[in-house]
Amino acid sequence: MKSILIKASGLFFILILVVAALIFSVRFSDGPKGPLAGGALKSGTVVPDASVDWNSELGGTDGAEIVFHLESTQISRTTGSIVYGGQLYIPCDLGFIWKRFSGSTRIILNTMYILKNWHEEAMLNGDVVIRIGDNLYERRLERELDPRILNELRHITERQVDESYMGPLPEVEGNPDEIWYFSVQSR
Repeated sequence: MKSILIKASGLFFILILVVAALIFSVRFSDGPKGPLAGGALKSGTVVPDASVDWNSELGGTDGAEIVFHLESTQISRTTGSIVYGGQLYIPCDLGFIWKRFSGSTRIILNTMYILKNWHEEAMLNGDVVIRIGDNLYERRLERELDPRILNELRHITERQVDESYMGPLPEVEGNPDEIWYFSVQSR
């Protein structure tokens, strides 16, 4: 019995080392790998044009995933997007969505929330690089505070989640202050 415990603890230790090495290596790669945060975005063509048709850039896909890194942290992540009124917005769910779920979905989303601090960094310095396809856009994030626009963005977010792999959102009202939206502006 003692030898089985020693072997199991050895395997567990090796597994921990492999996971830590994976996370460490992704942190220094060119962009994130799935849900794992990556290093600064390096590959791609910088698009200097200040006016971008975001709908066209995202292939007309509502809620398309994009990749970005804040210049201040050089840590990249994958997130959803919203194009509303021709303006690109990046949402940051602080509980508006994940608190409505239960079970393993809530645990996974809550874990992602606990590790999330990019929204605070963006408030200090919103300089960002966004990668869509092979293009890089050097922009600035500004938190959206207009109540009318925020209400529309929340409705769009709820619809996107309803239509996603997560399925319909439970009919519980989310706290509107538990989701932030950042508009993508020219520098």
